Amino acid sequence: MAISSLQAKEKSPNIVLIMTDQQSFNMLSCAGNPHVHTPNMDVIARQGVRFTRAYCSNPVCAPSRLSLFTGLYPSAVGLDNNDARKKIPTGRLPDTILENGFGKLMKQAGYRAVYGGKEHLPASSAHALGFDYICSDERDHLAQVCADYLADESDERPYFMVASFINPHDICFMAISDNAIAPEDVHLKTHYPVENATMRQAQQPPEGVSPEDFFEKICP
Repeated sequence: MAISSLQAKEKSPNIVLIMTDQQSFNMLSCAGNPHVHTPNMDVIARQGVRFTRAYCSNPVCAPSRLSLFTGLYPSAVGLDNNDARKKIPTGRLPDTILENGFGKLMKQAGYRAVYGGKEHLPASSAHALGFDYICSDERDHLAQVCADYLADESDERPYFMVASFINPHDICFMAISDNAIAPEDVHLKTHYPVENATMRQAQQPPEGVSPEDFFEKICP
């Protein structure tokens, strides 16, 4: 990938990359799903382009994120799962990869490159790939930090922002919490209080609807 400074000065579009975790492609009301309500994402889709034949390079988190922020297949570093320690024993991606990290390329093109929220980047951090990290929260506070950043017009340079939200990942803890058997499952059930709390909150039936009616008439 090559982005010249001249191109950035001529076009200078501000870019916000919003990432959600564990959200299937059809979990959008604009995709025709009658069981979810996603008005804000629907607006983004309506004002732009929704890709219906786009595929990630790997079905799990770290390898997929490696591709997103380096432009490489996970096989470039032998990464086929989330355990980067076994594949990258040095604990650091090679310098040849880091030098071409997405954040560094955007800065070379005259952009501010900022990152907030979940990282889970194998053997590196968003900072190592050239981003300035602005928020460690992965939920509501991240949204507010990003909104405040976008509202600040003190810097005239264009920005490239990554807003990496963990949800709807938390709902995965429902199965762990309800069916914890193995020691590692029990660990997940008891050592992730925020995730379990938000998952339980998401499970609450709508106000004024009994649990019986909710499961019989509303749930898919």
